[in-house]
Parts: sequence; structure tokens; C-alpha cells
Amino acid sequence: MSISHYLLRILIREEMEYMGKHMGSGSRHLGSSSGAEVEIDARLEDLKTIEGEIHYLENTPTQMGQHGDLDRIHNLKARKADLEQQIKELQGVL
Repeated sequence: MSISHYLLRILIREEMEYMGKHMGSGSRHLGSSSGAEVEIDARLEDLKTIEGEIHYLENTPTQMGQHGDLDRIHNLKARKADLEQQIKELQGVL
């Protein structure tokens, strides 16, 4: 992989991580939400970040991929399933 492809891949990954962390992070009023709702919001943000990373890795051209990306996708999907289960459990509390 040429250095320009490598740098482009790093730039795209950083942009995806930044967008995942800061999308929808408006002001929150913790006093107006129950503890479960705050936890659900936090889990949903994590879920959006993980979904963005999965989407990025699955749509990265093979020649731009790195060794271990398939394992990373598998781990991210497992984490996504875990977060979805946690969200369902917290919604049961409400």
C-alpha cells in the first residue's frame, strides 16, 4: 500500500471516530432525565460510534485494508450486540 493510501485511510478513520464521538452531542439536562435514560443515551452514542466503525471497515477497499481488520469487525459486531442488549435491559427499567 502506498504512503498516500495509508495516510488517506488514517485520515478517514480519524474523521469517522470524530464524527461518531461528536454527532448528536448537544446539551443534556441531567436533572430532567432518570438515571436509566442517561445510561441509554450514553449507550446509544457508543452504538453509533461502533456502527460507524463497522460501516467504514466493511466499505474499505480490500487493497487499503490492514491485517486484522476482519477480527476487528468481528469484535465490533460482538460489542454492538452487547450494547443493544444493555439498551434493551435499561429500557425495561423505564
